[in-house]
Amino acid sequence: MKTLGAGYARAARALVKGSVSPAAVTIHGGGSGANVAAWLAADGAEVVFVGRPVFGQQDSTVQLFKLEADGKFANKVKVVLGRSSVNTIEIKDGLKVGDQVILSDMSAYDSYDRIKLN
Repeated sequence: MKTLGAGYARAARALVKGSVSPAAVTIHGGGSGANVAAWLAADGAEVVFVGRPVFGQQDSTVQLFKLEADGKFANKVKVVLGRSSVNTIEIKDGLKVGDQVILSDMSAYDSYDRIKLN
């Protein structure tokens, strides 16, 4: 079975229930994360998404450790999550394109705002 990646269809005109409507279909590589991004982009949104954090639930706020530029330390930041797929989740606030975060379970470090990475 060949995987084509994510895709979305954009209707050429308003949809009417029970009708046949022409649509432009676009296929993009990238799997489920691209699928979420494609649907959001089709709605006109600028999309930022990451792999789904261990405790990341759709439409919630979490705290993640974001790596500093030198990669030696990470600081806890509040991140607002949006729509999700199985493996990826939309970032609504708290991160920007290019930020690197730790997605694994960091609950043992809940009392720390900054950690040193080995």
